[in-house]
Amino acid sequence: MQIGPLFTSFLASDETEHLLDPNTIASNIKRLRLDKAGFGQIGGWQSGFMDPWGKELAPLTEIIWDRAKYLAYNLIKIRPEYKIRIDSAWANINDPDTVEQMHNNPPHLHANQFISFVYYAEAYEDCGRLTLSTPTSVQEYTMPRQMLSEEQNEFNCTRMMVWPKPGLLVAFPSYIMHHVEANRSGKTRISIAYNIALPHQNNEYAGGRME
Repeated sequence: MQIGPLFTSFLASDETEHLLDPNTIASNIKRLRLDKAGFGQIGGWQSGFMDPWGKELAPLTEIIWDRAKYLAYNLIKIRPEYKIRIDSAWANINDPDTVEQMHNNPPHLHANQFISFVYYAEAYEDCGRLTLSTPTSVQEYTMPRQMLSEEQNEFNCTRMMVWPKPGLLVAFPSYIMHHVEANRSGKTRISIAYNIALPHQNNEYAGGRME
């Protein structure tokens, strides 16, 4: 019997500490919070949409833009005449030992987007895993997780976990439902999120631009 995956998604990761000091990005984001940019909320702070090519994010954006082009044109095989763009970027600070999740941390997806990136500028053990869930939600109903052995693979896995660490960059399709656990590390977690869009995905309020 020949067996292969069906309707696959992807999870890409890259450790970038040799390319960019995450402490530099973390300091830039902390400075924004001190300058009272963005907005506070229960469990932390969020910047609102940032200029990805501004001084705070430009070195990181160069790395993400390079990876985004590879994923779009080499992995997913988007035709070259359809130009991707960085549609939005924002920073999150999750304060330590807050039982409440920030409003953007319960399960959600990024509608009308193509690829989502997350970069960890500051992260510690127990600071909250990123959990990605199968886009086929009925799968967990027809194949309950408690019935599966611990030996999971691409044919039975319904959730994937990402353990944050400084300098880690991850990417996944924007239609994947995902959420972040509460930060129980006793220290601050800082992450920066990016969304990549295709030409037909018009998100005028995000402030993205073609590059």
